[in-house]
Amino acid sequence: ITSIKSCFAVSIVLSGLGAYMLARELFGSRAGTVAGLIYLFLPYRLLDVYTRGDLAESLGLAVLPFVFWGFWRVAQRPTVGRAMAAGTTLALLIVAHNLTAVFAIPMLGGFILVAVGRRWTQARIIGLGLAGFAALLLSAAYWVPVVVESAAINSTALTEGFYDFHGRFFTLENVFQRGWAYDYRFDVGMGLVFSTSRVQAIAVGIAAAWTLVAPTRNRRLVIAGLITICFLLWMEQAGSTWLWDRLPFVRFLQFPYRMSIYITLATSMVLGSLAGSRPSSDRAGGLNSSGVSLSAAGGLALGIAAVLVISITSMWQILSAREPTLESQVSLPTLWRVEQTRKLIATSTHLDFIPKWTPDDIFGPTPPLGSRHPTSENVPAPIVTARWLGPLELAATVDNVQPGLLTFDRIYYQSWQATIDGQAALLAPVGRLGLISLAIPAGVHEIRLTADGTPVERAALLVSVIGAVALTVYWVWRIRKRQ
Repeated sequence: ITSIKSCFAVSIVLSGLGAYMLARELFGSRAGTVAGLIYLFLPYRLLDVYTRGDLAESLGLAVLPFVFWGFWRVAQRPTVGRAMAAGTTLALLIVAHNLTAVFAIPMLGGFILVAVGRRWTQARIIGLGLAGFAALLLSAAYWVPVVVESAAINSTALTEGFYDFHGRFFTLENVFQRGWAYDYRFDVGMGLVFSTSRVQAIAVGIAAAWTLVAPTRNRRLVIAGLITICFLLWMEQAGSTWLWDRLPFVRFLQFPYRMSIYITLATSMVLGSLAGSRPSSDRAGGLNSSGVSLSAAGGLALGIAAVLVISITSMWQILSAREPTLESQVSLPTLWRVEQTRKLIATSTHLDFIPKWTPDDIFGPTPPLGSRHPTSENVPAPIVTARWLGPLELAATVDNVQPGLLTFDRIYYQSWQATIDGQAALLAPVGRLGLISLAIPAGVHEIRLTADGTPVERAALLVSVIGAVALTVYWVWRIRKRQ
């Protein structure tokens, strides 16, 4: 529990830091402080920690602002160092939470288009392209097997039944929560389905009005952020079904409320802009006795008010209703009971990533180690003596009276490799559970099974390792050059 809580704590701290750095680049240091605090306290950020317990998505929310920060810096002044840093952040997002990356990448493209405008140069194109290439290179160990080998697994479990987005849209009356203090429960009958906070919506509305009447640094980006929030809110309700059906990969987001990932970041930037520095041409606002623009003072006051109101209304229910998790409640037997009851395999989706040659329910009875399909009832079973047994490796001695087929209590994947007396042997799935089977000749033999990865997986991992080594060498060279 302590290690998991530590990971969540790190993700929370990184979230605030990333939002601060992004907003500081866009609107100034005061805006960075306001945006960082708001990003920490917006309900969906806290929901991942205290309700859903989704560590991967929490880490994705932490990395997300760094991605936009990195690519903004490349777009403003492209250098090799900035491109490498931006590519690293995008690679981390892909690896940390690929579902967040699904929609973040096209949003990042739109952000860059708005940020650059008509100021495209060859250096910017090369810098942004280099950043994208670095991201693909560093994350190849993940996405290459997904692209090449996904046909071998059951990915439909991720998008069917409970996880089919068609039945998960908000009704118009549920797009925003009805209460002022955010309710973190999930209860469809009560209209509690992780929708956007009412306070958050009102704060964004005030920021939109302020943007129209007060000079704002990078106003074009603020307006783009407001349009993005409206679009994503529309994507959460049933009227957007036709677009979900046509956009590739979006179905893997599963729940329309996941648009709140991006609404949260856009909201923090829009509200942070309230406290941002004014354009140098700001004269209409006048100056107070301290020489500070009145519009800047008013925006800062609104930003501080937004931080206070959002933090109070977001934390109110958590402080009054949260229950502590004890170390005694978490153990392997507990995990096994949860998996058996919910039919999960250390995941949150029933039978996801099971190979297509396994049509039966894997939670039914399975043949024990060493069992086989005999050709005759009078043939004695082979004697199997296990010397080493692990999740991804098995070593055993087999004494077989005649050639036969051994089955093992492991689901066959193409990553499994086998040897008999040190010589490579073929494996294949058998039965409706798709268990590993190995043809054993008569006699005493040493067998070994290992899950070393497919050739594609090993090649993709090698590409990522080479990319990481090259990146490390570059940064070491750069640091030494500066010294």
